[in-house]
Amino acid sequence: MNNKVYINTLIILSIGYFIDFYDLSIFSVNYSKIIPDLFGITNETSIQLLYLKITNFYNVGIFLGCVLFGVIGDKYGRTSVIKLSIILYSVTILLSIFAHNIWEFIVLRFLSGIGLATEFSTSSILISELLNNSKRTNINISLLYLSGILGGITATFIGLFSWKWMFLFGGAFGIILYFLRSNMFESQIYLNLKNKDCSKGSIINLLNNKSSLFKIIKLTLLSIPFYFMISVMFIVPKFINLNLNLVKSIHLLLIYFFIGNIIGTLLSGILVKKFHNYIKIMWGTLILFCGTLLLTNFINNNFYIIYCLSLGIIGGCFPIVWIQLVIKNFGINQRNTATNILTALGRVSTVLYNVLISYWISINFMNFMTITTILISLIVSLVLFSTKDNYHQEIDFIQ
Repeated sequence: MNNKVYINTLIILSIGYFIDFYDLSIFSVNYSKIIPDLFGITNETSIQLLYLKITNFYNVGIFLGCVLFGVIGDKYGRTSVIKLSIILYSVTILLSIFAHNIWEFIVLRFLSGIGLATEFSTSSILISELLNNSKRTNINISLLYLSGILGGITATFIGLFSWKWMFLFGGAFGIILYFLRSNMFESQIYLNLKNKDCSKGSIINLLNNKSSLFKIIKLTLLSIPFYFMISVMFIVPKFINLNLNLVKSIHLLLIYFFIGNIIGTLLSGILVKKFHNYIKIMWGTLILFCGTLLLTNFINNNFYIIYCLSLGIIGGCFPIVWIQLVIKNFGINQRNTATNILTALGRVSTVLYNVLISYWISINFMNFMTITTILISLIVSLVLFSTKDNYHQEIDFIQ
């Protein structure tokens, strides 16, 4: 494959994940401003509860988008998916600025969730299939994720000035990207599949196969720490001993979280290259996850930055390693469907966490979070003990 063509494709994919991470951040970074501005709600508890409700609908949209575009990606190609998804996102995020009531805003966030659902998983698959090389794939997926982190940082920075400009920038950038994606290079591994007689993008076949179903269950369980952490991290600042208001504490959290993301992204690349093993690195992120959340009760102003950096390192390291583990578990004909379903299950699990958090807020948030952290760590430890590493697995095979 022409190296220049691949680099152009990687750049376009990276811009797409820049926008994905940007959108994941824009509501979280400024929900304490957006909700009062749009809906006139000023009570902090009410703002947080509405934030969780809107986020739940957004995550359901992500779930549906992952399933829909996962199947399309196996049936019609990886590049087809990421062209369709970005235009849906761009239109809905622009319309969100003009929402007149809570339900209009919820519907538009739901649709934007569908639009951006497949960015990271399908882009990672395309990179893996274009390269078909473990060492180069890891580096390039790290670059992809790093561009996403820059998107989150950009959202945080623009959000300091205006949440409306933040939404406008995301939508306009997405429309530009839609036209750039006409020059993308499709996976040759996928194109070679067209002449072969096999099932493509079949959810039924995927779930009816005991081996595939067992893989999906195990890989979903492995993703629990990451999605639980993302769910609680924006609520925690209210319950720890900080001399900051909610808006400032969340902005500070995001700034150092993204710095930690950069560290974690670079660290994952170094560790995968050194150990040639995904499972060992996932053990490291699990230990850091458990230690960080269990120490939350002892956090104050002096240790808040270290706490935020630690969350960021987990958030930067885990997704890169997990997605590569997932991609190599499934054949070309079912890879996009399986990977997107797994991403969907992980993201939709945050709906359950948000429901639990909504209940914990009114009773004893910190105690329940601690208990849940311990249970999650025990479950994931059992899964890791029984999961075989697949770093050296080839990806050019049919399911």
